[in-house]
Amino acid sequence: MGLGGRLPRSIGQLGVNLKNLLLQENQIFGSIPENFSNLSRLLVLNLTSNLLNGTISPEIRKLSNLQQLFLSHNHFNRTIPPALGEFPHLGLLDLSHNKFSGGIPDSLANLVRINYLFLNNNLLSGTIPSSLGRCTELHKLDFSYNRLTGSIPPELLGMSEIRIFINLSHNQLEGPLPIELSKLENVQEMDLSSNRLTGSIFPQISSCIALRLINFSNNFLQGHIPASLGDMKNLQSLDVSSNQLSGVIPATLNKIDTLKLLNLSFNNLEGVIPSGGIFNLASNLSFLGNPYLCGTVASKSICSQRRQWFQSRMFLIIFIVVTCTSAFLSTIFCVIGYRRIRVTTSSSEETEMIRKTKTPELMHNFPRITYKELSDATTGFDDQKLVGSGSYGRVYKGVLPDGTAIAVKALVLPYMANGSLDSRLYSHSALVSDFGISRLVMSAGGGNAGVIDNMGNSTANLLCGSIGYIAPEYGFGSNTSTKGDVYSFGILVLEMITRKRPTDDMFVGGLSLQIWVKSHYHGRVERVIDPSLGEASRDQSPEVKRMWETAIAELVELGILCTQESPSTRPTMLDAADDLDRLKRYLTGDTTATFASSLGISSSTIGDD
Repeated sequence: MGLGGRLPRSIGQLGVNLKNLLLQENQIFGSIPENFSNLSRLLVLNLTSNLLNGTISPEIRKLSNLQQLFLSHNHFNRTIPPALGEFPHLGLLDLSHNKFSGGIPDSLANLVRINYLFLNNNLLSGTIPSSLGRCTELHKLDFSYNRLTGSIPPELLGMSEIRIFINLSHNQLEGPLPIELSKLENVQEMDLSSNRLTGSIFPQISSCIALRLINFSNNFLQGHIPASLGDMKNLQSLDVSSNQLSGVIPATLNKIDTLKLLNLSFNNLEGVIPSGGIFNLASNLSFLGNPYLCGTVASKSICSQRRQWFQSRMFLIIFIVVTCTSAFLSTIFCVIGYRRIRVTTSSSEETEMIRKTKTPELMHNFPRITYKELSDATTGFDDQKLVGSGSYGRVYKGVLPDGTAIAVKALVLPYMANGSLDSRLYSHSALVSDFGISRLVMSAGGGNAGVIDNMGNSTANLLCGSIGYIAPEYGFGSNTSTKGDVYSFGILVLEMITRKRPTDDMFVGGLSLQIWVKSHYHGRVERVIDPSLGEASRDQSPEVKRMWETAIAELVELGILCTQESPSTRPTMLDAADDLDRLKRYLTGDTTATFASSLGISSSTIGDD
């Protein structure tokens, strides 16, 4: 009719005798006026296909004689008002194709005379009320294309009067396919597609003898297709595609003369496709996505060529050749693999033995000790706990709560009850310390250089109090490394041989001690070595004396080698330990122990004038 605008309030003055108000397919917008309730004898209200988007007044319940209410194809976007369930004579309610949200109100169960209930194509959510089972006179029920969840209530499916169709498709319904569907003996169409239904298609579905259409597609149904479907003489369309059905296709389906559409695609069906009836009319589209099916469809063979190939003599020959070749190659690969594994395992065991013999184990998990714990352990750094002092700090003896004895300086070290290294070299005080500094720092960081960087790019603060033993590269801010420990070890060797401290006034540092040794290295060993160290050899035979001179000269050379200015030219501690081991074997009479110098100094020339 082309009407537009809002419904006027004066519409309620049309008279109490108005029975039909038909305003469908116009441009009417806004709300339904409250004074509609004045039309108390109205039987049919049709506002389909307009632009209504406002509210539905609760006063609409006063239309107590209303039999048909059409509000479909509008823009209503609120919840369905409970007042719509208060029409005692209502036989048709059509709210489809709107944007109604929220749940289905329980009040709709009061529509005991309802024959047609359409709530499809909205935004409804929640579960289907089981109370709708009281609407026993329903012929058509359509809740499709919503967001309904939960299972299908058995009470709803017990209404045997549903004789036209039930459509719950395109929702989010779940749970097993209800066996109560078999009670709908008069229903003609049943569409439960595009949900999340599980379970199997029960054989009792054949009790619905009036069914013309079954659509269970796009669910999670399993099991076999029941052969009892062949008893449904009125079935025209069967769609169970996109499920997880298995087994063979029942040949009984070819007995249904009325069946015109069959879709079994995208399942796990297997076996031979039956012939006759619908199977002579269906195309291959009805069987797609079932990789284990074969047969003739629309005069085209799906698997006959494959079956002929398997049965051919050529296939048998190729199969035997391939099998034998594969077995032969597998045997060869197994033998090669076995031998390689044995070699790898043996090599790994030897490497592990060498590593265990030569590589000293690193210490890990150093404890963190607070300043308060150190203060308590030394009784507040009491002078009675003082075990040594020098120009670079004091050393206190302390005892931790667990009974561990410690020595406390700038570092916390295990307490050595038998005296200090200095007491072994000289006859009085100060502890030669800070060996293994790089290993301590690197072990605490798990070997991660990033941890060292976090402790400071310079070692100046860390190595305070160790002048004379610190490698020269540390003075330029280099990171700690094991090559710095090698340097400190070399200084100790030279200090032990020469009996001269690297911190004496005549030496600026440890490097000066090495330079002094080199400058006096052109004469005999006695000119470099403290005479007291040679006393043991003066009363020995020339051979023994020569042996001791050679050993001491090798120690001098090792000290010089370890105190090279460039870290890259110093040996590793593993190499130094190896040299000491050879020296020990040499002194015990092992004539196979030989020495080689990277400084160009030979043991054979040490004793020459």
